Amino acid sequence: MKKITILFLVFLLPFISNAQISKSGYKDFKWGQLESATKGLMNCNSKLSGSEFTNCDITSKDSLFYKNFKYQFCNVRFFKGKLCEIQFDLKHADIASIIASFTQQFGKPIIKEKKHKALDEENQSTGYQWKVGDTEIFMINDGRRMPAICILSSISAKINYPANTLDLEKLIFE
Repeated sequence: MKKITILFLVFLLPFISNAQISKSGYKDFKWGQLESATKGLMNCNSKLSGSEFTNCDITSKDSLFYKNFKYQFCNVRFFKGKLCEIQFDLKHADIASIIASFTQQFGKPIIKEKKHKALDEENQSTGYQWKVGDTEIFMINDGRRMPAICILSSISAKINYPANTLDLEKLIFE
């Protein structure tokens, strides 16, 4: 029995450890869970969050984002007290590997591009978007001038947002 358990763990553990992003959320965060029931929140604020939104930082010391990639900062967003978005700042050195890994697991992304003219240079923003069940994965790479951002959001929650809700995708790419 012990051998069967060990074999089971050897084959199942890699799948469990890589399954952080799911159709219904991310790790222990499920879309629609109540803010009051969510553990590990700090610095919750609704002043700059938009109407009926609250943003909170995560207190977890575990900065594992996906597979062996780590995040630098994590923020969660609640709409009407229910979890609707999770945002990560990622290392630029990991972006190509993360995109390749997401493409293998979730399929080819929708790619969005926009050029920005600054005073002395032209900058490019590139967005990569995957849809996995009710989870939308949106990764924004603005080059080295800004941190790379990955936003996981609930597609069903976004439908109910007010029309004037600030959205990074619209802000950058439209």
